Amino acid sequence: MKLFSKSRSFLLLNTVAFCVILCCSCLESSQSSQSDTILRRIRAAEAIAEAPQMKAEFNFRDYATYAQMKHWMKNIEFYYPNVTKNFQIGTTSEGQAIHGIKIGTPTKAQKKRAIWIDGGIHAREWAAINTALYFINELVAKYGANDEITYYVDTLDFYIVPCLNPDGYEYAHTRTADPLSFRRMWRKNRSKENCIDIENGGQSCCKGVDLNRNFDIHWGLETRDPTTSGNTTSIDPALRDILLSPELKGRTDAYITLHTFGQIWMYPFGHQKGVYPDDKNDLESVGRAAVAALAKAFGTKYRLGNSADLLYPAPGSSVDWAKGVAGIKYAYLIELRPPPIRLTGFILQKAQLIPCAIETWEGVKVVVDAILKLHNLQRKTTALVDASKPNGNKTNAITPLATTSVRHMTKN
Repeated sequence: MKLFSKSRSFLLLNTVAFCVILCCSCLESSQSSQSDTILRRIRAAEAIAEAPQMKAEFNFRDYATYAQMKHWMKNIEFYYPNVTKNFQIGTTSEGQAIHGIKIGTPTKAQKKRAIWIDGGIHAREWAAINTALYFINELVAKYGANDEITYYVDTLDFYIVPCLNPDGYEYAHTRTADPLSFRRMWRKNRSKENCIDIENGGQSCCKGVDLNRNFDIHWGLETRDPTTSGNTTSIDPALRDILLSPELKGRTDAYITLHTFGQIWMYPFGHQKGVYPDDKNDLESVGRAAVAALAKAFGTKYRLGNSADLLYPAPGSSVDWAKGVAGIKYAYLIELRPPPIRLTGFILQKAQLIPCAIETWEGVKVVVDAILKLHNLQRKTTALVDASKPNGNKTNAITPLATTSVRHMTKN
């Protein structure tokens, strides 16, 4: 009862109605009992309450506008210039800058191994964007306060672009009377109308293209769909250009792209059934461990495989390109909550946003650890003598990291 009372007080202080949590428990993908589901949510809320807070504050319990995201990332760089640096990977067809943030020390380093994470390439997949933003907060807020995160940031560089498709997201984010309107379900970017010839002599035209079907790998297989094939000028080069740039080419070991929905952890190749990279076993092994780590948080069950085998063929995807062209070792597409049983899966309940981000981060950390192991960069341990034991038994302990000032990580 003490845990229950403490958690209830925290939720009320943060203007989260307790009854909402009870109602949303039915949305959990876990098949556990209702009481277990509630307890998992309570522990998640308490974890957020105990997490270090940044000067650059952000509300992860709601969906943000693109302007709010940009403002937050600029504030992060202002307050934490020793850890972060904003970057731009290009502009959209409507002239918006595509912003990202690099997290690593020192910020000017370009020799460390790198991890790329993006979200929101599909406009309607808002939870993917929120989850990427949460990853930024985990890495920056806990740097200097958490040994594991501090080691990650000191050893690796993280490049995170929360929203690859700001035009489409802003279009889908514009409020309309009907939450299930055509606008809210918008998937593509907002490029000019594109037409292709069809068999009866006419044309099929559509505004915008599906950015995740326009990467230069098995591109154009869907020749009868103007939203995916189009012409080569409709392929957004921004992501390709930076991953093949001198800054990242050859040192990027992971490409993780966040999507919704269906609870699937996917690896290449997705254009055709039964086609896999040579290191499929490595991708499966790390993916299986990631799915297991994710499930430990709240019991959420994920499937592991690729798009062609589990869903449908998806030629020209960014994850296939990252693996097949950019040569990135651990390339994964993660379809987040909810499971594939609801027509409204793209509209994840706000009460699930933080749990979704928390569990996904646990899975991503498995990939991070795999990269450290790949390059023999694991945190060093040392044998310590336990003087309290008569025989002086040795125990393994983590070697203390160089201390970093935590004062600047606390909230004023």
